[in-house]
Amino acid sequence: MRSFPVFVLMLLSIVAVAEPLPEQPVFALQQAVGSELDLDPLTGDATLKVFYTGMGKGDTVGARLAGVLTRDTVIQTVTAPGVLSFNLPRSWLRENLGRTVTLTYSYKAKGTGKLFTSAALPVSIVSTRPEQFGVAGTVDGQLEFDSLGDDAKVTVLFGAMAPGDTVGVRLVGSVTRDTKIEKVVDDGPLTFSIPRAWLQENIGRSITLTYSYKIAGAGALVVSRPLSVTVTSALARVAVSGAQVVQGLNARFQETGPCPGDQADYQCNGVFIRVVDYSPAFRAWNPSPGAQKLGGVSFSYIRRDLKTLKLQENRTHGLILTEGNRWVAPLLPLKVLCAYPYDGGTATRDGSGCGKNKGYADSDRCALGKINTVTQWRRRFTQYPTGEARYDHQCSFDPDKAGFDLSLQARENPDQEHVRWRQNEVVIKTWAQNVHNLPVEAFFYTSTAGREPARSIQKDFYKSTGRFVPVVQVALSAPEVFTYKVCDQVVPSVMPSCK
Repeated sequence: MRSFPVFVLMLLSIVAVAEPLPEQPVFALQQAVGSELDLDPLTGDATLKVFYTGMGKGDTVGARLAGVLTRDTVIQTVTAPGVLSFNLPRSWLRENLGRTVTLTYSYKAKGTGKLFTSAALPVSIVSTRPEQFGVAGTVDGQLEFDSLGDDAKVTVLFGAMAPGDTVGVRLVGSVTRDTKIEKVVDDGPLTFSIPRAWLQENIGRSITLTYSYKIAGAGALVVSRPLSVTVTSALARVAVSGAQVVQGLNARFQETGPCPGDQADYQCNGVFIRVVDYSPAFRAWNPSPGAQKLGGVSFSYIRRDLKTLKLQENRTHGLILTEGNRWVAPLLPLKVLCAYPYDGGTATRDGSGCGKNKGYADSDRCALGKINTVTQWRRRFTQYPTGEARYDHQCSFDPDKAGFDLSLQARENPDQEHVRWRQNEVVIKTWAQNVHNLPVEAFFYTSTAGREPARSIQKDFYKSTGRFVPVVQVALSAPEVFTYKVCDQVVPSVMPSCK
């Protein structure tokens, strides 16, 4: 008989000791120091700890982060009272870099009934990694254009920047320009090229640069602080300055894309132009007596797609305003009141030129008559034959983005309209007499007959305000609508010798 070894099985008793419950409620972001969370040492998600008095089995608990977006964690069900841990993804925190977020938790006892919400826990999301945002060659906020070899270089590095982020730079000047979007591939700074031409069109101006990014190329767009840079040129005399004005005017005339956000098109593209009559007894840039009484000053808004081939009554000289987004201090803030697809006969209307015309009840503001589409507007407009009454019956569109867009879209066939009324009409609220900071960008002439009056207006304006505003020629059917000629200028202190 074989013998077998005997194994003795000894049972070890393991006693689990439960962690005692906290004596006080717990609500804290584990990786934060005080009220700040530094993203740089954070390699993964952050952990939010939660325990509240009266926590019981079956309670359902969730946490919320309110920042650029509102983010909610997964709901947890309490299996046994104790400190709960909630993961806050690093991406949620990165999109709030430089901001203070608000954390809260909420719960339902046994998962039903009233929702209880905690007091707010504010946490500032910071980065100790120094930001890099600047234009190479800039000294004391000024960039010398003449010293540029080729394009200007913009360096961008922001706290917690990581591979996969997408970044772009925007320049806001005479025209809004956006660089190509770049994808972050390592931890180093990105370098963006600003074309020389973008800076050339802004000589003598202050431009604003911002960078924006999306974490991992998705989600909320985070926009940086603005960086102001003045583009200077030691060689930029009057001829260059005037040339830059017409370059900006031609760019705006050609630009038909929408302005950013809820801005109407006149804020960034197109050209406001007003015909006037020169008189040594009257400052041509002042609102006329009729405009003062009316409360509105009439302009045409011209752009490549609007097919404007004539100005009001074929008059030969006048003034041009800057784009609307430059109507801020120190320039005079102007206010657009309304717009008509064609000449609106505003001199005989109420409401500062935007209301009813000669008692035509249906000629008030379009919004009041529930005219909200081009089809509705044209159906009523074409009820009347091509004559003065047709244009007097127009309703006026509001100056917001939607209304102004409709006023432009309604110009479907301007060459089929009466020649006296083909130009559109935009009414700007009357400004005070003799202001020195009117946002006038140029004085213009359309023919030889208008050249001397335009030069005289330039001289008067310079004498009155001390500001040099160039005289430009306007040819609405030419490939380049606006041209600048040195010898059109008459201001003595900046006028070169012309034979």
